Order: sequence, then structure tokens, then C-alpha cells
Amino acid sequence: MKPHSLWLPGELEYLRKNYVQGNSAACAEHLGRSMASVRCKLKQLGLSNGKKPKQRKVWSDADLFMLRCLYPHTFPTVLAVYFKCTVTAVHIKAAMFGLRKSKEMRRYTWHNTGLKVWLADKFIVKHCFQVKSDDAIPEFIEKYPELIELKRNELKVNGKLRELKRSAEESGR
Repeated sequence: MKPHSLWLPGELEYLRKNYVQGNSAACAEHLGRSMASVRCKLKQLGLSNGKKPKQRKVWSDADLFMLRCLYPHTFPTVLAVYFKCTVTAVHIKAAMFGLRKSKEMRRYTWHNTGLKVWLADKFIVKHCFQVKSDDAIPEFIEKYPELIELKRNELKVNGKLRELKRSAEESGR
């Protein structure tokens, strides 16, 4: 086996053409390299899981313009679908340009339950506190977050109580 040495273009081409899923041993033997070295290089080339290597997103001027316009007020997952890239790529590119989420968007953690929380808060403000104007809802949410959280928790407790009551009724049958 060779000591630590750089991979030659011919060796890389051999891996690309001859690697069959799960058969890194044959490639390692043919190239005179260790299994660990071959596996590492396969992973770097994006061949270890049978897929082609991922291509980086190339951002056009139009993409960057749209990112600047949309990023502050749009969910990162929506932007990732729009730009055909990962959510991480959206966040990194936004950070490069110093873009930040709007105050309203920063109010919520959009990871996992953020949209549900926003919709729940909007429902609570509209129906429990009877704020009629859609324009006044974000202002109300910003002004009284503790009040909304109390109401949200109250509704959760009431929902849990209903579930317990239902399950007790069903087990009693």
C-alpha cells in the first residue's frame, strides 16, 4: 500500500468509472490504497451512497435581487424551494449580504412549529381577543405576547382535558 499520497487524476477517473455500490475493496486493491482512503475519497466525490455529487447553487444576479426582496418576510423553506437549494444555502447567502428577517418574522422560531404558532396566535388574537383588522393583528401580537401565550396555554390545557375525558369515556365503555 502507498503511504499518504495525493490522488492522481487517473485514479479518480478509475473510481468514477469502476466503483460499484458497496465494492470499495476491489477499488482499494486495484489502486493499492487502503479501504479507509478509498472510502474517504468516494465520500468526497459523492459516490459512496450511489448518488452523483451535489452541485453547488450558482446564484444569478436575478436570484440575489429576489433574495434581497423576499428574505426578510419569507420562510426559509419557501425560499429554498423557490431557489432550488437547501435552507442552509439560503441562510448563508443572506448572511453574506447582511440580510435579516423582519421584526415580525424574528418574533417566531420557524423551526418545526413556528408556522403553527403564528397561525395559532393569529387565530387567538382574532377570535379570543376579537381584533377584527388583519393589519392590527401583528401589532397586537407584538404588544401583548405574554397575554397571547397565556391564552395559548389555556387552550392547550383545555384540549388536553378534552382528550383525557374522551379517553376515560372510551375506556369506561
